[in-house]
Amino acid sequence: NFDYDLWLGPAPYATYTVDRCMARGAFWVYDYSLGFVAGWGVHPLDIAQWGMDADDSGPVEVKGTGVIPTGGLFNTIMSWDYQIKYPSGVEIHFMSSDVAAPMIEMYRPPKEHGTTFFGSNGWVSVDRAGIYAEPTSLLDSEIGPDEIHLYESPEHRRNFIDCVKSRSQTICPIGSAVRVDTISHLCNISTRMGRPIKWDPENEKIVGDTEAEAMLSRPMRTPWTV
Repeated sequence: NFDYDLWLGPAPYATYTVDRCMARGAFWVYDYSLGFVAGWGVHPLDIAQWGMDADDSGPVEVKGTGVIPTGGLFNTIMSWDYQIKYPSGVEIHFMSSDVAAPMIEMYRPPKEHGTTFFGSNGWVSVDRAGIYAEPTSLLDSEIGPDEIHLYESPEHRRNFIDCVKSRSQTICPIGSAVRVDTISHLCNISTRMGRPIKWDPENEKIVGDTEAEAMLSRPMRTPWTV
C-alpha cells in the first residue's frame, strides 16, 4: 500500500528502489537533498557565522571544490573544500572531515566536526564534546561587565519552550537558520557550476550569474504547486 507517487511529491519521477525511499538513502540523492554538505554543514557553519556577528548577513563570495559521485544512485557532494568570504574580509574555510583531518590534528584532539576561530592572539575551537584553545589561558580569561556577554540557553528544546511562554527571541531564530543554510546551497551551486559564486547578502541574490541564480529553486513536478 505504499504510494510511491505521493512519496516522490514535487521531485522528478524516478524508478523505484528501496534505497531511494529509505531515510538514509534519500539523504544522498540530489533530487531530495544536498547531502552532508548541508545536512551536517549547517551545524559548524552557524557557529562560524554567529561568531562573526553575521547571523543577519552572509558571505559575498563562495568558491571551492566538491566531489560528486558518478554512476549509481547517490549523487550529492561527498568531499569538499570551500573558501567563503565575508564583507569584513574574514573568511571561512569549510571542509569535509576527510579534507580537514590534517589541519585538525595540528590544532586540537581529532574530531569529525567542529568550528575553529583563528585570531591574532591564538585560536579557540568548539565541538559537541568541548572547547579547546591555544594559549589555554584564553579559556580562563574573565569577561568584564562591559564586554560582550552571550545568550545563555540550557539546550534548544528547552529554549524553544521557554520562548513560546515568554515571547522572547530564541537562541537560534529561524532567520539565522535560513541565512546559514544558504551558505551550503551556494557551496553546492559553486561545485555544480564549476565557478565562484558572488552573493548579495542584503538582497539574498546571486550576483551577475543568471544560470547560477536559477539553481536557488527547482521546478516542481505536476500537479504539485506552491
